[in-house]
Formats: sequence, structure tokens, C-alpha cells
Amino acid sequence: MKLAEKLGFIGTTVSLTSIAFGWGIFPWFVKLQIGKIKGLSPGTESRDFWEKIPFAFDFKIYLFNVTNYLEVQKGGVPQLEEIGPYYYAEYKEKTDLVDYQEDDSVSFYMKNTWIFNKEKTAPLTGEEIVIVPHPLLMGLILAVERDRAGILPLINKAIPILFDKPDSIFVKVKVFDFLFRGIIFNCTTKDFAASAVCAVLKKETNFLEDITPSVSKFSLLNNKNGTSEPNKFQVSRGITDYSKVGEVMTVNGKKKLSFWRGRPCNSIRGTDGTVFPPDIKPENDIWSFNMDLCRSLPAKYVGKTEFKSISTLRYNVTLGDMANDPALKCFCTDDTKCLKRGVADLLKCGGIPIVASQPHFFDAHEDYQNGVRGLNPNAEDHGIYFDIEPMTGTPLHAKKRIQFSFPLRKINKINITQTLPNVLLPFVWLEEGVELPDHLIEKIDSELFRILRFLDVIKWVATLFGAAIVSGGIGLYYKEQNALPITPSSGSSRQSDFKSDKVTQNHELGHTNLAYIN
Repeated sequence: MKLAEKLGFIGTTVSLTSIAFGWGIFPWFVKLQIGKIKGLSPGTESRDFWEKIPFAFDFKIYLFNVTNYLEVQKGGVPQLEEIGPYYYAEYKEKTDLVDYQEDDSVSFYMKNTWIFNKEKTAPLTGEEIVIVPHPLLMGLILAVERDRAGILPLINKAIPILFDKPDSIFVKVKVFDFLFRGIIFNCTTKDFAASAVCAVLKKETNFLEDITPSVSKFSLLNNKNGTSEPNKFQVSRGITDYSKVGEVMTVNGKKKLSFWRGRPCNSIRGTDGTVFPPDIKPENDIWSFNMDLCRSLPAKYVGKTEFKSISTLRYNVTLGDMANDPALKCFCTDDTKCLKRGVADLLKCGGIPIVASQPHFFDAHEDYQNGVRGLNPNAEDHGIYFDIEPMTGTPLHAKKRIQFSFPLRKINKINITQTLPNVLLPFVWLEEGVELPDHLIEKIDSELFRILRFLDVIKWVATLFGAAIVSGGIGLYYKEQNALPITPSSGSSRQSDFKSDKVTQNHELGHTNLAYIN
């Protein structure tokens, strides 16, 4: 084999090998290794991180103060004043974990712990007084109207006794009392109607904490703080199939829900929201199951972003339009009662007659936004989104936000509601934000992306080196072709011989003459 052919063979082999490894085998191998690392095997770094996230989330609480509550009680448009944010450090962990080898799954309960951040919250202190719909009063009225309308007269009779003859549905309360310390609810009474209502409330609400057998207190979050949630999740560990890591398999032992009116809405789909599989593709929605809303939600791809120099994909989440989307019709109360775009009724879900939405009714129907004054919805402050690194499936930056509202309206047989306007009245919204800490960003960059960047350079250098060898071989081949000896024809040979003889004769003649002269 000539040198040119050898160079061509070597160069082609180098280039093809570089292409095969650089664009095929190596990416596949990296994905396989990432998948193995993402699996929730007991004792691994990934499992430890998933069980107890080693850093705090940013948790913010905003309340809406109704500045014209007396007008609202008479049918006026609510004027809202946003109070907040109240900053908390939120720590997440999973408790009572049990592994199941037979189906590669693990069960657990979720626990959140909130610690108040006084410095970030300042100048607010939590002692501010706000006017909000009385959560127990409104919750009682709306729940009974929906499920036990026949006992509304009993409720109407009990309200003055249990709520100290209220002149409105509103309550003046300190922020911390509303959130954590509690609003006192006194059931010390001999009245039959009031006693019956107290018994129902204590049995069916999770927000009351007993102080004495007859006195309780209500708070929005205290019963959840540092306490495992009552719902048991079972998710895939992703050891045998990394594409299913974190995928919710059952909730409270059931493979589907029973809150809603149809199969699509009762289906459990996606992860628990704390872990996602690797190899994220923009064309695919990212699903997660949200127990607060009792439903699975798809996150839609928005575009490419960057977080701390790492390329990410941005996804956002909306609640959809159950009034017009056939796939979401099963979330409607019935065929004639369906909320408009961007909100969700939580009565069937959590037994609480409130409505969830994005804050300030962002991405919700304009009727809800126009029903109150003082809102300013915008995507940056009120949207739900996350930025995820697609190769590893790691969320680097996320904002999860939810607002709760009471539906105000006239309710027959309840005197205190007779003049209320027909609006959705927001009273609180929450934001759960997370940014992956710098040391973990550095860990991802150093252990993965720096290596990938180095290998990316190597594959191009090797490919170009192989191409250069091939080019050299081609050049050498043409050079050898041009340097081959030319074979003369027969006629040319005779003419050449003739000229040669003549030159010889002349040479000899000249030599003789020289001798003669000497």
C-alpha cells in the first residue's frame, strides 16, 4: 500500500471514529451514566438530596387587605391593598420512607418547615392588622351551601352565637394570628344549632387546633408547619428505568383520584415536582402532580434561557380553561357550572370552599380581574415557571405561586350574605422560589459541563486531524501522479537516436581539428 493510500485510510478511520464516538457513542454513554446517577438508590448522593433538600427555599406570603369592607358588605366593588411579602426559609424533606424492590418504587410523606426571616421582612413585623374574609365563617357557609343546603337555616341561627353577632363576613386580624398563631373559635355554648355546627367544623376541617375541649384556634399554615402531610405518595425510583424517576405511581394507595367527574382529570401523571428525569426535550410537556390542587399539571416549553452561565429551558404552568377546553371539562362542578379560564375550585379536592389561581388573577379571565380593584397581574411577578437544565433534568431556578380566593355571593337563608357582590375575592397568595446554590452550580459545571466542553474540543480536533490526514494523503496522491516518468513513442526514439549520432560525429570531428592545430 502506497503512502498516500495509507494516509487516506488512517485519516478516514480517525475522522469516522471521532464522529461515531463524539456524536453517537459518547453522548449515549453520558446519558446512560446520568440516568444511573439520577436513580433514587438508597445511600446515594441523589437519594440523599431528594429525601432532604440541603438548602432552604424562599417562601413569601402576601395578604390582601380589604380597605372598603363595609362597602363590600353592601354590594360594593372590593378595593384591595397588598400587604407583604413576609419572608420565610422553607425546608423540604420526605418522611417515613419505604422502598419496594418488586416495582422499583419508594413511598413517603412530605414535610415542610417554615422559619420566619425577620430581617428580610422588615419593616413589616407580622403584627400588622388586616381585614380579610373570616375564613371559618365563609368556609362554613360555602361548604354547607354546596353539600348540605338543607341545614342552611341551622347555620344562619348558629352564626350570631359562634361569631359574636358579626355585622359583616370580614374579620380584623393580625397577620401572624391569621397565618400561624391562630384566630380563637369558641364553642362554649348550650345552643343546639351552635353545638351542632361546632361538631361539624371540628370533624371536617384540618385547620382547627384544640386549646380546650370547647375552644379552638384557626390558622392558615400552623398545622402544616414542621408536620408531615397526611397524603402518602409512592413514586418510581428510576433505577431500572431512569426515564420514570420520581413518577407518581399512587396517592394514598390509589392509582387514580376520585375527586373529579372524569378519567382525564382523575389521572395521576408526572413526578412529585421535586425531581425530573434527564434528557428533557423541548417538544415534550413536563408533567407534575400537585396535591394542593389535586391534579396533574403540564408545564409548557417557552424558550431557551441561561442561569448562571448554564444553558436551560424555560417552562411555564397555567391552570387552563376548563370552560372551553374539552379535556378539562371534568374539573367543572357539573355540566352547567364551570369556572372560567385560569382558576380552580378546591372544595372537592381539599374540602375547602376556596378557589385557586395564579396571583392577581394572572392569566385568568378578565371578569375575575375586573371584579376587584387594586390588582396588577404580570408574568414576571405572578406567573409560574421554572428553568431546567435539559441534560440532567435539574431545575436551576423556579417560581411556584398560588393565590386563594373566596367566592362572594348572595346565599339564600344566610342573612349576612344577602347584599354581597358576586365576585372572587382574593385574600392571600404564596410564592415558593428556589435558586440552586452557587456551590451546586459549580459542582454540576465541574463534574459534567467542563468535561463535556473538553470532550467537545477533543472530538472536533480529532475529526479535523483525521480530515487533515486525508487531505494530506490526497495531496500526496496527486503529487505522485504528476511525477510519473513519460514513455516516448517509437518515432521519437529513432529521431532521438539520429540526433545522438550526429552529435557524436560532430564531437569527434571537433576533437580531430583541435589535435591538428596543436
